[in-house]
Amino acid sequence: MLALDVVLLQELHVTEDEASRLAIPGFHCFAVARDAKGGGVAVLVRDALQCSLTSQSVSEVVEHTTVCVKVGDELSDFTSAYFPRGHKVSAAALSRLSQDDRRTHIIGADTNCHHEDWDRYVAPNPHMSSISASTRRIRS
Repeated sequence: MLALDVVLLQELHVTEDEASRLAIPGFHCFAVARDAKGGGVAVLVRDALQCSLTSQSVSEVVEHTTVCVKVGDELSDFTSAYFPRGHKVSAAALSRLSQDDRRTHIIGADTNCHHEDWDRYVAPNPHMSSISASTRRIRS
């Protein structure tokens, strides 16, 4: 069995009425429901951890949920994000997801993009350059 403390979910495909199905015993659930082609995100945090919703939004460009989790004296942000197909994923959109440079921020996202860094046998998506550049900065 996996001992997970934080779970980031995308592409939930649930309505507001169905969002209660996301409740898992032992976890706080912070979700954005969206009954459309794609979309819907959630952050699940183990009940034993102190946490609070930091931000949540749904727009044409991105939908996200960000939760701050406290472990001991450390604060960390966790974001689950979904970028709808056909919209350019810009460096500005990624930067807006991570506003606080003072603490660790983990972002799990369905970007509907592809880059040759991940699979050289599949043609790259032209919208991928912002994410690839951001990933390179994180690694260095």
